[in-house]
Amino acid sequence: MNLIKELIAMDWSGIFNNASVSAFFGAFFAFLLVALTDWRRNRRKRKLIVRQLSANNELAAKKQETVKKNLSLLKDHNKATTAPIMRFPVEDIRKLETEVLDLLTVDQKMALDSIIYTYEATDGLLLEITDKLHRIEDIQDSGEPILPSNEMVKKLPADYEDAYVNLGRAIDMASLYIKGRYREVLNKKYNRDDYLPKALY
Repeated sequence: MNLIKELIAMDWSGIFNNASVSAFFGAFFAFLLVALTDWRRNRRKRKLIVRQLSANNELAAKKQETVKKNLSLLKDHNKATTAPIMRFPVEDIRKLETEVLDLLTVDQKMALDSIIYTYEATDGLLLEITDKLHRIEDIQDSGEPILPSNEMVKKLPADYEDAYVNLGRAIDMASLYIKGRYREVLNKKYNRDDYLPKALY
């Protein structure tokens, strides 16, 4: 108790007037300020991941509508469109993920990586569909008829259905992540039939 009283009664002004000590405390508090700023900035970036996933859900829903229209055009009118479908901005999410990696739990990172993989796989499938349609166009332009038995033609409806299903899964996965249910993103059974509305058949 006496030691505490003595410490309180001490004249600290001389210590803080010391240039070395003042420089140390100045550098220390500057470090704390930078660390706090970085921490707050990274927390904002982690929230940006959630906002990006929300935006991607809107994009995925629009892509589903486009896929549904393209499939209907193919099945009902024997026509197809080679117009590209907007890709998911996965690089933006990857950049944010890298910047806040130390703030993410293992479940958060694994869930986010699974969502990114689904985005990329779906965009890859849609790109394959577009490539097939371009090849079919090239064959038609050459004057050669495209028969219904052609393997590319036969597989197109199934490809569109796969893309539609993947988009539905991506929406569900992102929605679970937004709600903080990271483990469920990884463990949920995403049954294909749950994502295929009767309108597609």
